[in-house]
Amino acid sequence: MNGWMRNKRVLAGVAAAIILATLAVTFIQRCGKDEQKELPMERTMASIEEVRPRGEIYVCTALIEDYTTLQKVEHNLFWTNEEHSCVQTLRQRCSYKVDLNRVEYETSDSTKTVFVKLPPIEYVATTQSSSFLSDDANYWAEHLPNTNEMKRKVESQIRRRFDTAENRRKAERYAEDAVSQVLSQLGYEVEFVRVLEKKKE
Repeated sequence: MNGWMRNKRVLAGVAAAIILATLAVTFIQRCGKDEQKELPMERTMASIEEVRPRGEIYVCTALIEDYTTLQKVEHNLFWTNEEHSCVQTLRQRCSYKVDLNRVEYETSDSTKTVFVKLPPIEYVATTQSSSFLSDDANYWAEHLPNTNEMKRKVESQIRRRFDTAENRRKAERYAEDAVSQVLSQLGYEVEFVRVLEKKKE
């Protein structure tokens, strides 16, 4: 009788082990199938507001040097009057830039076309070097405390040489090319407009 009970317990233990093993294999197989099952994914177009270019781009640059002169007469009581002259030179890097944060975009619902309105291009100049030459350092130190006015005059001359209507048209074209290239790489067709009308709700 004791032997039969022992055998019964052994058989019950073996049966329980087989059931547990079967459940474990089934669970592992199901998990494996779930991991292999692909998630349904749909291709979506990137929103232009999410991928819009940021920062600034410089579309035209030139190094320009110019100068201005100043003459003064030194009046003397006991000898002839003496003429003095000086020269102020400036070398500037002149550029046109576009603020990409101010670019306006309008996308089309039916096509991949994006309508773009660029802000006005901006003229910027940075002085690379300057020099002041004179015939008499002591005289000019007394009669010309600083050369700021002469520098402003040269800056104005340089700007007139660079900032012309023709150069602005070129810069606008270069800016359009740069923005168009970026958006084309994102899969958009680009049209530039002068006035950007917002969609009607």
